[in-house]
Amino acid sequence: MTASQKNFSGLKWCQRIGNRIVLVTIISAALPLLIISGTIAFKVRNDLIDQTVITQKQRAATIQHGIIALLNSYYQQIENLARLPMIQGMNNEEQTLLIREFLDQQKIFFSCSIYTRQKTIVSVALRNRKDNVEFAPEDFSNVSPTSKSTLNIAFEKVIRQAEPAFTSCFSPAFQEKMLFVLVPVFDFVDPESVVGVISCSISLSDPGIHEIICGYPSEEDDIITLTDKTGNLISWQGKVPENLAGLKISFELNELDRAQAVRVNIGGREFLGSVAAVLGFDGYLLTACPWDSAMAFLNQLLLDLALVFAVALIIAVAIGYLMASSLAGGIDILVNGIRRVADGVISYRVEISGSDELAEAGSAFNEMVDTLEKHRMIDDIWSREWLSARQKKGNDVE
Repeated sequence: MTASQKNFSGLKWCQRIGNRIVLVTIISAALPLLIISGTIAFKVRNDLIDQTVITQKQRAATIQHGIIALLNSYYQQIENLARLPMIQGMNNEEQTLLIREFLDQQKIFFSCSIYTRQKTIVSVALRNRKDNVEFAPEDFSNVSPTSKSTLNIAFEKVIRQAEPAFTSCFSPAFQEKMLFVLVPVFDFVDPESVVGVISCSISLSDPGIHEIICGYPSEEDDIITLTDKTGNLISWQGKVPENLAGLKISFELNELDRAQAVRVNIGGREFLGSVAAVLGFDGYLLTACPWDSAMAFLNQLLLDLALVFAVALIIAVAIGYLMASSLAGGIDILVNGIRRVADGVISYRVEISGSDELAEAGSAFNEMVDTLEKHRMIDDIWSREWLSARQKKGNDVE
């Protein structure tokens, strides 16, 4: 084997024509498929996220409306009480009888207080732990609007705007956070003048609220949580871990009625949904579904695309191998013929098959060898004639 033969036989795999053909075939098949698949997957992923968020926002809006409707029903009951002439007269004895009767009939309220515009308590009654309505003693320890609290802010809003207000804060009387509904009391003579405020408290664990949260239809793995601002759970639906002390959401809402998309981790599982503030609770309503459930269609699509890619890759390799075998085989035959002729075998001819460029090259090679063989035959004839003439001349000289 010559040095050139040894050099070409030691070519790297990427320098061999057959391997290059296979590689080009694979790239030609895989690259467009990867680009198209990636584009489709990216668009589908964004569409799934948008659709999931829209669905969860609609769910949150529906639940918000349900909670607000519940709060409005509470407000209507208190407003009906505030419109009674005996309440508008701001007489302690008459008011006390009415608010006791009101608490006795409306089991959802735990306390009822009537304040003057100057935030002085006129009448107060509360429901004790035995579900009995009783008068509060003079040192009643309920939250007073004179303190710098959310209740005080809501009280001033009622006086200033003559409209009801909702707020939640801790009640020392019940040792828990309560929802307070504040309604203005108008003067009996001058209906446009606010003479006082009625404040009634509702437990945040009220069954009506739980019915709205827990009764909303949802998928098995979806969650709906109502939390306060600190993340403490008030009511929830779904598989929320029992050891979850609070749900912390790191964002701020600029508007109470605008839901925002959020992705949170609960119990080590990612959830995608929306979160919005709920008027009156100073907290957040979160509705979400598991990330893997939202992306289930995308995962199936990626699996299908991977299967299509694998099939396309196998077909590309097979086609590339067939093309490379045909081309590389023809080249090997031609190279072998050239080497044989180079070694002096002028009579060697390559086998021609097909009608492509390789067949044309093989035909040209055979024609070239024919010409070389003819030239060698002429040279041989001239050599024999020359030797014969020389020998004859030598014999004549002798």
